[in-house]
Amino acid sequence: MALPLVVSQIINVLYNIVDRIYVGNMPEVGREALAGLGIAIPIIMIVSASAALFGSGGAPIASILLGEGKKEEARQTMMNSFVLLVAAGIFLTLVTLAFDAELLRLFGAEAEAMGYAKDYLDYYALGTVFVMISIGMTAFITAQGLSKIAMLSVSLGALLNIVLNPVFIYALGLGVKGAALASAVSQAASAVFALAFLSGKKPLRFGFRKFRFRKRTVVAIMALGVSPFIMNATGSLVQIVFNNQIGKYSGENYTLYINLISIMLSVTVIVLPLSVFVQGAAPFISYNYGSGRIDRVREAAWFLIKICLLYSLGFYMLICFPKSLRLYSIRTRSFWKLRLLISGYSSWEWPSSASKWPARTFSWS
Repeated sequence: MALPLVVSQIINVLYNIVDRIYVGNMPEVGREALAGLGIAIPIIMIVSASAALFGSGGAPIASILLGEGKKEEARQTMMNSFVLLVAAGIFLTLVTLAFDAELLRLFGAEAEAMGYAKDYLDYYALGTVFVMISIGMTAFITAQGLSKIAMLSVSLGALLNIVLNPVFIYALGLGVKGAALASAVSQAASAVFALAFLSGKKPLRFGFRKFRFRKRTVVAIMALGVSPFIMNATGSLVQIVFNNQIGKYSGENYTLYINLISIMLSVTVIVLPLSVFVQGAAPFISYNYGSGRIDRVREAAWFLIKICLLYSLGFYMLICFPKSLRLYSIRTRSFWKLRLLISGYSSWEWPSSASKWPARTFSWS
């Protein structure tokens, strides 16, 4: 059950990393363009958090209703989530386009990065609705136990983004705008795939037949989705704080340090699959805990700890090789700073991921 989710997480990681690699290697303006992308990322993370609010909030409710045999109520929940996703996407698009410069200044943009950040953000905003639908509606595919199809949906957009980036950035000469446009088109493809699949003969079938927008359903979706929203939005807040502090204290090294933070956050999302391993193990641990098989609980716990440790050590070894960081067009003398940032983050992340299992297991005790 967890394997397709792990694969989709890894592919999503490539989504973020490849964008930065292509932008960072743009001739002459790569460093400034990469800094602009780093400034715009917090707004993009807020979009993802909003998609989680309605997608991750509605999908578990629909899954429970399906288990109870209430297929129509489950479908109504999905359609209510879809309307919320589209409405939020339109709202975020309008706000972003109307206040792009103000938002970027609030998020730490300085003069040398502002133009690139604005170009990227404005073009990315045009695909916000597609991003919301892609992320939010894929959750309803997973809710039906179809994690392989959900993986295909994520993979389609990520792989298309990898292909389109060099075409739009270099071949068409669009630069940073091309990177944003490639992301928007890729997310649109994922959104179309998800809706097309859900429109087939599935337990949760997409369609507005007898649709009812219910306040009670909306409240339930948002109450359940607020937790993943906060977790996703916190990452945005972290980068906003980093960006503003860099702008305040870095002086002439502003572009360099913005790039280092941006690369660190993009590279360290490689550890995200660890959380998926924990999610996959949680039902097994919970079941055996309830059955009194504490020996199997301990065995699974130690297995998780070993996996997280080995994975993180492998990741740490990867950043020890200069060539792995040179992909971002970072100057050699800056490698030690980037390694220090990444190793500090990864040394905290693996025990954090491994320690999530007790909360998931004993939350009902």
